[in-house]
Parts: sequence; structure tokens; C-alpha cells
Amino acid sequence: MRVEFSRKAVKDYSKAPLAIQHKVRYWTLEVEALGIKVARLKPGWKDHQLIGKRKGQRSVYLNKAWRLIHVEETYEIIIIEIHKHNY
Repeated sequence: MRVEFSRKAVKDYSKAPLAIQHKVRYWTLEVEALGIKVARLKPGWKDHQLIGKRKGQRSVYLNKAWRLIHVEETYEIIIIEIHKHNY
């Protein structure tokens, strides 16, 4: 499965701390190598579906403060944003 970045995600990625950029790259490689279903089963990513106005999107835990938001298409995953989570 291929992973693509939206324009916003590319911009978010470039502004994110280096440690977060490494986690995004690692998650991307894992999804491309193993598939999203296997990556989703790993508890460290805490991959979960979002609700409300973000219905259809999924969130991946990068660390306590940072999240990766993506959508699944038939043959690809599109990362739509990488942001600091507001608690």
C-alpha cells in the first residue's frame, strides 16, 4: 500500500521536530511494507477512527503531544495533517 502526503501534511512535516519526522517516516515505511491492517494492530501507534466532523479519518499517536491524521483510499493512504494534539 502506498502512502501519500497532502500539501498541508508536507508543510506540517517540514515544521515538525526532527523526532516527529523520524516517527512519521517509520510509520510510513511500516505501512508500505506490512500494510495498514498490520500496522494498525501495533499498540504503540494507537490508530483509531475519528468521529464528528472528522468522520472517515483516522488518527495515529506519534507521541504524547503529536498526531498524524490520515484517510484510507482503495490503494493508498493519504496523510492529511501532522499536528500537535490539543488536550
